[in-house]
Amino acid sequence: QGYVAGGITSPSPSMIVAGIICLVLSTAFMYFYFTLPALTTAKENDLRVKLSTVDIVGLFERQETLSMEAFSHLVDEDLTDSEVIHVFHVIDKNKNGVISKNELIDYITNDGSIDIVELQNERKDMQERREQMADADTRVGTAAMKFRILLSYVQIMSFLPVVFELPFPRMMTNFMKLLEFSSLDIYVFFGEVSCQMQTTFKQKFVFHMMLIPVICLCIGIVWGIIRLRVKHGGRPRFTRESVKTRVYTFVSLLTFGLYAGVSTKIFRLFKCREVQGRYYLVADFSVECYVGTWWNYGGVAILCIILYVVGVPMMQLFALLRNREHLHETSALDHQSHRLVKRQLGTLYDRYTDESFYFEIVNMLRRLMMTGGLILVGERSVVQALLGILTSLIWLLLVATKFPYKAYWDNLLEIALSFSLLMSLISGFALELFGTKETSGYEQAIFDILLVLMIVGCICAGVFAI
Repeated sequence: QGYVAGGITSPSPSMIVAGIICLVLSTAFMYFYFTLPALTTAKENDLRVKLSTVDIVGLFERQETLSMEAFSHLVDEDLTDSEVIHVFHVIDKNKNGVISKNELIDYITNDGSIDIVELQNERKDMQERREQMADADTRVGTAAMKFRILLSYVQIMSFLPVVFELPFPRMMTNFMKLLEFSSLDIYVFFGEVSCQMQTTFKQKFVFHMMLIPVICLCIGIVWGIIRLRVKHGGRPRFTRESVKTRVYTFVSLLTFGLYAGVSTKIFRLFKCREVQGRYYLVADFSVECYVGTWWNYGGVAILCIILYVVGVPMMQLFALLRNREHLHETSALDHQSHRLVKRQLGTLYDRYTDESFYFEIVNMLRRLMMTGGLILVGERSVVQALLGILTSLIWLLLVATKFPYKAYWDNLLEIALSFSLLMSLISGFALELFGTKETSGYEQAIFDILLVLMIVGCICAGVFAI
């Protein structure tokens, strides 16, 4: 109701309520995730198994109680300093600053619910399990890494019709439009598929530029609540270090998911086409470029390029280089620092080989080029296509020769998806060059079906790998 072609409608009350509910639920999820126990159940069980092998009788014959320093020597190999302090206070039930023999036994047996002899027998099984998991990681990898590889591919494919003005077949274009959900664009779910709100490109642009500051505000609110809880609510099951670690992980994963969509929205503001001596925004031809209010959005876009597009990968690269000597266990001089860095920055480098620790940044820049950066080249589709093909080819050769992922099958999956992306661009380029040649509808339909089947096959391969 009230629809006007090219016009804007304000969000309805139901949409505003839905937005507020989503914001509250997101904040609640952040609080729940950030305040998870400092030690996972599996890690705490492993710690109990290790402590069960200690000669408790002999240990307490030499001293009646364990101080913080003496206790840290027992568990230093597995925990960070903050976790050692946290576990020490958990075991020290009477809060007298030392651990007695009974307190240590109560912790190991979980207040008598676990047989200490069984824990001692599990020591060998635990070591074998760790060796098997390490071997599986080297060969197969994890589902999380394969999901990131697949998501990168789907994001790039969904933006191909936006970035490259190539005559992709209609079926393929429609299919890639369905993949836009991978950019975590809320308008795909609400603004585009419902009749509750009519949106323009400028509205979407403002929303995406506000998205990261709003998320940072929510994180700040949660952090404040956590500090109040620590100050007035007694000793919690989490530590300041565990909260910071989960904030780093959350921001890293969120950045990975949002980076392509936000960057593309920024660069689309500069994608204009000349019509009778004037330039109009390709995403919304009711907006004239480089005049009037366009500069209000253009100024914001330039600022966001500095903060988001350039700032995010540079900050991540700086963090990796700053902690270069603590990244890997084999080369780290301080193993305490290594454990802390791995937990906070591990999502950026842990699944890559030691010499390819920076590859996540390279991949981010590759995604930037393929999902928005090439828009700045201009509207010459052939030039854009050639640069896109060149970028895809360089990435494919880089992965195929360097094998940057630790897991063998992660490398094969990346190579297969990169090859599919390269073939899609080559096919679009071929259609552009031979656009003037007369072809039958039958040939075009076959070409369309083959391209879609190739994309669907690659996505299914990624899902199967996960």
